[in-house]
Amino acid sequence: MVNISNNRNINYENFFDFAREIGILINKKIIVKEINKDNYGIFANDNIDPGAILINIPSKFFISNKIFKNFILKNKTEYPNLEFLKIYFSSLPSLEFFKQNSIFFVNQYQKEKILNLFINQSPTRRKIIKLFDDFIKLDEIDKYINLIFKSRAFRYGDETFLIPVMDLLNYKYGTPKAILNKDSLQFKNKNFLNINQEFFHGYSSNDNIVTFFLNYCFIPENFNTISLPENFFSLDIPQNLNENEIDKDYWIINSGKISNKEKIVFEDLEIPIDFKIEISKIFNDTSILKKFIISILEMYRSEVNYSEIHKLLTDKTMPSSVHNFGKCIEINHSKVDELITNIKKPN
Repeated sequence: MVNISNNRNINYENFFDFAREIGILINKKIIVKEINKDNYGIFANDNIDPGAILINIPSKFFISNKIFKNFILKNKTEYPNLEFLKIYFSSLPSLEFFKQNSIFFVNQYQKEKILNLFINQSPTRRKIIKLFDDFIKLDEIDKYINLIFKSRAFRYGDETFLIPVMDLLNYKYGTPKAILNKDSLQFKNKNFLNINQEFFHGYSSNDNIVTFFLNYCFIPENFNTISLPENFFSLDIPQNLNENEIDKDYWIINSGKISNKEKIVFEDLEIPIDFKIEISKIFNDTSILKKFIISILEMYRSEVNYSEIHKLLTDKTMPSSVHNFGKCIEINHSKVDELITNIKKPN
């Protein structure tokens, strides 16, 4: 078995050269730099005009869960270049990194402190309990694979894959995502890049800072989105609304009531257009519509035991992963307040 616990060393210049040799496009004007301990990023080493292709990775080099596990177990691994896979593995965080930074390795006392941040009926609390329960059932190898894929994988079609080189790009809220083509993943810079400037990309999982932290183990800067879980609220179908007028792709219909089928994502703290259109079919009056949206946001906000956040953040016995989770809850709570304030403003 490949050692998953030890820290690894990698020469990124050699890694990029090897990648280019086997058919991965990496712009010659980009390099990897260490930002701080265990944190690297991709920077321009020359000025780069907008629209330049910086990275293009053929899909044959994508790494599935099965390939990754076979490699770790030293089973027969079907991959175009095993030497490249071996070098790429050296760029990944170790299991020890996750033990220090992921809340899934906390002890029972710390876990209870995390759960105490929410009321018992909280959907987020139930979700976190399930995540803990599912994680504890895994053996050490599968825990490592699970966390690697949570924190680094890209969705391509119906699967998620590790994509070498591309996963070295750091996240920044509001920046473009990589372009998924039929047979590759490509990244172009949207704006002019100055020499020594780091460039970033967006992640597809960006609808909730709490979920973001659970996946990626860090708090993103300037995160400005909240989301309501699916099936979060229900409404009686108005008598003047024909059931045929209800969009069944958007709503769950059950016994004369409707509830949201998907998450409702308030990106940049704006009411999403599709939600506004659908809910306007039920509430014709703008003031009543606003009051309803505020009421469900207040219901969402009330799932947090706010007094427990301060206790947790001032508890010096808690590890940084637990403190950071508490900070995410605090940020999310403040964003809900900000959104409610925005909705209350006159048009």
